[in-house]
Amino acid sequence: MTPRPLLAGLEVPWDAELEGVISGWRRLVKREFAGAADRHAAAERGLLVAEASGRYGHAPDSAEVRRDAGEAQTLFIARDAPTLEEALEHERAASQSAGRERRVAEAKLGRLLGYPACCIRAHVDADDQGEDACFQRLLGTPARDPLPAGNNLFLLAHQLISHFPCSLQCEASNALAETALAALERAHPQRARALTALLTAPITVWDRFRFVIEHPTHGAVIAEQLTHAQRLLAHPPYIGFRAALPALPPGGARLTFVRVE
Repeated sequence: MTPRPLLAGLEVPWDAELEGVISGWRRLVKREFAGAADRHAAAERGLLVAEASGRYGHAPDSAEVRRDAGEAQTLFIARDAPTLEEALEHERAASQSAGRERRVAEAKLGRLLGYPACCIRAHVDADDQGEDACFQRLLGTPARDPLPAGNNLFLLAHQLISHFPCSLQCEASNALAETALAALERAHPQRARALTALLTAPITVWDRFRFVIEHPTHGAVIAEQLTHAQRLLAHPPYIGFRAALPALPPGGARLTFVRVE
């Protein structure tokens, strides 16, 4: 299929994670579903890259992420070699152990990645850490609308947080996102305005790829207007979702967001 054009002003996503490492508010980035472009972007900015052992893919019938089910690389990106070595050590321990040992390694890696302590605890203590379970946890809990815009993690390449927050109201997660957005406002005010309009638009969510944004300028926006990544465009459930439009599947959670600085 020929994808719809990317949103004007957001054709090239702003890489909040990479900027965070460069600017010093992050030590490390973990990039799943990475490729040559990610390596090149990091190298251009003078950052160091190491490849983790796990490669991830999506289940054919849902947006669930499965380890060792795809070809894309998993990269760690940092400013210094010791941070990369520590990240790889925690990643190996988390993937090769179980029980308390695994949880300890995951928590250490989460702290190295700069995730809030409350969100690390929620992830480490979860019986099911899968994508579907995390979405169910976040979307199945009654939310106080409007939610902090920085916690809008449903925007694919444009989201400002790279972790699942402990809740969509998490103040610590929103603070991380606001740090990134403030940096973008200083460097590129026009892009920041376009991103803010996207972050604060109401959205109805079914899963990682199936959502409809009620954009104030562009109208109903779907995933392929935010990214043309192959893992989206070739994903069977998304193809079916797109083909059925304007009809929508049952369910879905409608969320509203606002800037909370």
